[in-house]
Amino acid sequence: MILKAARADYFPELIAETSGAGSHVIDRSYNPTSTFQFTLGIRWSVFEGFNRKYRILDAIALEKAALEEMRAQQLSVITQVFEDYYRYKSAISQLEANRASLKASEEAYNAIQLGYQVGTTNIVEVLQSLSELSDAREALVQSQASVYIELAKLTQSTGSLPRFVAKK
Repeated sequence: MILKAARADYFPELIAETSGAGSHVIDRSYNPTSTFQFTLGIRWSVFEGFNRKYRILDAIALEKAALEEMRAQQLSVITQVFEDYYRYKSAISQLEANRASLKASEEAYNAIQLGYQVGTTNIVEVLQSLSELSDAREALVQSQASVYIELAKLTQSTGSLPRFVAKK
């Protein structure tokens, strides 16, 4: 827009004016008069030097700068979407790992508790196994929350809900 205006200012202006007047006097003599005037001209300021040319070059530079700013914003948005996507994928992997860890902790606790009932392990080992089981459950809950948080961030970055979430 600025470039078009600068280019339009570079060329001379074409000026066209019209005017007209008419009179009709009813008197003893019938003498109607009509006057019309048409003016056509060109206006071009000669004493501006290279200001017009530099205004065009300035407008081109501003246009390029705006285009580069837009490209930078696009890259920023794309980067943010990919970062959020990979964080979401990482959170899902962490959730799967924590599920496997919880299953292993439950099996270990059951085995140690069975050993305690038989008399091969002591209460300290049972309590230690119970603590590890509790830590595994906590890690699973935190990873589930992390999946939802990363999904929300990804949704915000893309501006739309995934199909499997939107159907609920």
